[in-house]
Amino acid sequence: MMQTRNYSLRLAPAAATAAPTPSDNRVRFVASTPDLDRPGTRLLPLGCDSAAFERNPIVLWNHSKDGEPDDVLGRVVEIAKTAAAVEVVVEFDTHAKAQEVLRKVRAGFLRAVSVGFIPQQDRKNADGTIDVLRWEICELSIVPVPSNRQALKRGYSLRVTRVVRTCL
Repeated sequence: MMQTRNYSLRLAPAAATAAPTPSDNRVRFVASTPDLDRPGTRLLPLGCDSAAFERNPIVLWNHSKDGEPDDVLGRVVEIAKTAAAVEVVVEFDTHAKAQEVLRKVRAGFLRAVSVGFIPQQDRKNADGTIDVLRWEICELSIVPVPSNRQALKRGYSLRVTRVVRTCL
């Protein structure tokens, strides 16, 4: 026997919330690693030239360089380069699209970033892959699918640990 329950909802005005502080809007990402990326290139982290980028440390939505102003989601406020990775701290803007992307990043629905770059020196390998020895970072983007599989929010991994089959 199927049971039916009736509910009534009463909408109340939302409580006033304080504007987020810059530290509330910050997230750490791995921007690049020396791992082979999907197109077959390897960006060496210590070869990253960030001098110009640091003067305009833009964070975009999905490489939308020619898009709307709301495609600018924030800025990079820290950048660290080691042999293992280029790591960044992104400070998200307070406009609606940036806050929605930040919410999805925090919830784990969006986890990845991608660097927009210009290769300055590279080496073609015998297997057809390319090592980019020196490169200029031009922008960083929050993306649904990264070129570098390790370019993720710190603490996340794209490894599949269990496959679950579902039917819709």
